[in-house]
Amino acid sequence: MQIEIKIDENCKEPKIIVVADKITKEISEIIKKLSEEQTKTIAGFKETIVMFPIAYVANWMGHSIEGILGYVGIFIGIFAVTWLTQYLAWRGKIKKMNGCIKNSENAK
Repeated sequence: MQIEIKIDENCKEPKIIVVADKITKEISEIIKKLSEEQTKTIAGFKETIVMFPIAYVANWMGHSIEGILGYVGIFIGIFAVTWLTQYLAWRGKIKKMNGCIKNSENAK
């Protein structure tokens, strides 16, 4: 596999372009590694299934409906803020990359 790096002062965010005659195992692995970042937030939400009983036994929440709802509410609130922050950050990066792509296409 050849790797080519171009320095472009007009492009403020890096972009990756893969040119190949077919999708090889190596390309699939690269795509998988680049895509792994997306699943971490969802996996974090699933971990609450493990943390909930631990929080209950460790008395991190009240042993009542109000305590359980408060714990779940705080978790969902923190999760939502984290997810929204990551979403907005990645949306901005993607818009910049798309702008660089459009600029390079217009320059041709």
